[in-house]
Amino acid sequence: MPFEPSGHDTQTVPKVGTARPACPLCGTPVAQSFFEQRGIPIHENVLMSSREEAGACPRGDLAVALCGRCGHIFNAAFDYSGVRFSAAYNNAQTYSPRYLDYLEEIAGDLIERHAPKGKTIVEIGSGQGTLLLRLCRNGQKRGVGYDPSYSGPETAEGGAVWFFRDFFDEGDSSLVAHLVVCRQVLDLVPQPRRLVAALSRRLGGSSSTTVCFEVPDVNWMLNNCALWDMGYERRSYFSPPSLHWLFEHEGFEVTRLSSSFGGQYLWLEAHPAGGSRPPSAAPDLTGLTKQTEEFAVLAQRKIAASLRNLQEAGSAGKCFVWGAGAKGVMFLNLLDPQCQLVHGAVDLNPAKQGKFVPGTGHPIVSPKSLRGLRIARIVLMNPIYLDETRQLLKKLGIFAPLECA
Repeated sequence: MPFEPSGHDTQTVPKVGTARPACPLCGTPVAQSFFEQRGIPIHENVLMSSREEAGACPRGDLAVALCGRCGHIFNAAFDYSGVRFSAAYNNAQTYSPRYLDYLEEIAGDLIERHAPKGKTIVEIGSGQGTLLLRLCRNGQKRGVGYDPSYSGPETAEGGAVWFFRDFFDEGDSSLVAHLVVCRQVLDLVPQPRRLVAALSRRLGGSSSTTVCFEVPDVNWMLNNCALWDMGYERRSYFSPPSLHWLFEHEGFEVTRLSSSFGGQYLWLEAHPAGGSRPPSAAPDLTGLTKQTEEFAVLAQRKIAASLRNLQEAGSAGKCFVWGAGAKGVMFLNLLDPQCQLVHGAVDLNPAKQGKFVPGTGHPIVSPKSLRGLRIARIVLMNPIYLDETRQLLKKLGIFAPLECA
């Protein structure tokens, strides 16, 4: 996570079942949560070296609640004090051809519309620099990346790109950039409003700067009952109304708000408009409220049905989960905490292979390790990777049933 909150943001918040936590965007007290789970791993993407380490990982509670004022959805039981982001944190998705194609699409689009030659690009949460290096390839642009989990060299592209193994600074110094990109970060920070406010303040109302933020779309989660996406690391679950509300309130003019990556993500573009201002109108939350009510019922049904499917498949052979990221970790912790139904988790990321799933201790293996096994079922955690996973299994000569979680 590339933004370090100040000390007063790391307070302990009420746990599941206690009353009236406040929305981290607008401060409105929230009456109750609509989806709860106790004792889930705090970290879903920290590499665990043994079953014992995985089983002893820090845990927290999940209490997903909807704010009736701004439409923000968040974990009301979130406690930042135990969260750590370091080089041991690894959520790289770049071993997937589908995901790499998506990054190329983003880079090409941003270069064409927002990043002319010679300009400066800042990425908040640059990871290992996969996108920033694409944006600055051949040294045609200057780039600065912030991420405490970065593990590469400090400079790249002949010194045109600099990486800082640190959080984005919320200070008052000016930030000069033509383009600021922040992907899959805003949902992780304990106080997302502070990050947007800090960025607004440091840009100083520069209307020539474009900021681009990408977050998971909670509408997609609710509509598809994607409860495996609701893990502890994620403090916030943004809807289009709440994301728009946040940026408008902190002095940005939103110029684009669209979906991406098969509808799973929200993509926002905005320009500084000069100072904090009240939103233009209160969002209509009728549809979102109905979605959360339906999700609360469907999630419990889905957990029960998924558990039955694993139990039935287990009598015919080994079961595997495909994807040891956040979705796979949540799936296994909810359905197979004692490692009795699923043999292991498959992941394309070599850094995860040979490690263990936080919380449950399931081994993480490579796709090749499935050869020759009698497999009853492979459960794919993200449906967007269905085609590429089928092709890879066929190439490896593995013809086990593949289904989406």
